[in-house]
Amino acid sequence: MPDANLVEFDDVDAVADTGLALICVIKGRRVAVPSNVIEPGSTVHRAGDRGRLIIPVWIARNLGLV
Repeated sequence: MPDANLVEFDDVDAVADTGLALICVIKGRRVAVPSNVIEPGSTVHRAGDRGRLIIPVWIARNLGLV
């Protein structure tokens, strides 16, 4: 059963890394995702990565993604 506290995004582009946050393009929006909230199962971890990003739903809400 999926974790209701997490949200998964596919086709995410990581375009930069500030050291504290990964700058990603998600659903056409450029957002700063705090590096420490990226969940296991994600394939996006550093600038230049493209793939799946799994983050807590509260972060996704704060970023206006859900």
